[in-house]
Amino acid sequence: RMSMQKQENLRIIMDVLNDEMDELKRIHDGDVSMAMSKTTLDAEFGEDIKGMSEDEQQQLGKMVNKADAHVKGCMTVAYCAIMVAKLIQANQFILDDVREYLADGAIKYSIQCFDEVDNILKLSGKEDDVSAQYMKEARAIFATNNLN
Repeated sequence: RMSMQKQENLRIIMDVLNDEMDELKRIHDGDVSMAMSKTTLDAEFGEDIKGMSEDEQQQLGKMVNKADAHVKGCMTVAYCAIMVAKLIQANQFILDDVREYLADGAIKYSIQCFDEVDNILKLSGKEDDVSAQYMKEARAIFATNNLN
């Protein structure tokens, strides 16, 4: 029963990774990088928002929503990929399941999300050594197992 539960947990993580990757692709037409987050928009537009027309404010709102979805998606993909990498590290026997179940290009896309998460954390001032180390380890695990 425990083995079945572990397998199901892996599938749940991979489902989330696949779904978030698809959502990010819809947001950006396949491009992961979008160097605007709510923080940078606030810093860039700040007081100017008050002088904008209603249409301009709506356009800016759409950009902010897109930026927020981008940040959420990149963070989710990256941290799911870290979990998958750690599970691979703990149990090499799951490699076939990972290769079979993850969408084509998911690992490559995840690695791009690692770069974007690193940028997001730096921009927001929330950069930490633990996340950076986990992403570095995940890259190495994927490379060692020819998943990148």
